[in-house]
Amino acid sequence: MATQRVQRRFGLLRGALLALEVLVLIFAMIFFALLIEYTETAFRIVPLRALQLTVSLLLLYGLRRLSGMLARAYEYRFDRDRLAVIDVRRPKHPVPLWSLDPDASVDWGRVGQASFQRLLEDGAVQRHPYFVHRGAELYYIHYCDRSGEGMAVIEPGEAVLHLLSEIAPGKQSCG
Repeated sequence: MATQRVQRRFGLLRGALLALEVLVLIFAMIFFALLIEYTETAFRIVPLRALQLTVSLLLLYGLRRLSGMLARAYEYRFDRDRLAVIDVRRPKHPVPLWSLDPDASVDWGRVGQASFQRLLEDGAVQRHPYFVHRGAELYYIHYCDRSGEGMAVIEPGEAVLHLLSEIAPGKQSCG
């Protein structure tokens, strides 16, 4: 089984988002504390500490989701002639995203070739972008299987390219 992990690191941006999370949480706590003090003195309403905590936690959850959406990590696995793409943002709970059926007819090549451009223009082809770095050397895999016709764009390493060339050495058509 061959495995390759591709992930993007957002060093400065990730740190800025974490700092923003802390600042928003502090300002939300201060704002709701002042709001509660005002409502307690002006309207004689019971303390709203539970509401303050709930809104602050919802804000924190939203910012966590935003920072989680920005960081992407995919793992390409070859196991028994099957290529699988797995989302590994949460290493304890990897999510399988896509796998190539061994019986599917496969055509693959470098992104930017004329065959890739024809596939982009074809509206019937389902597209799956499983890459992180736009400037990397990207490859497409055009396949036809029981679920239909599709194309996955990946950024494989040398080992994955070698295994892919063993599985689909020549160009095959989906006709």
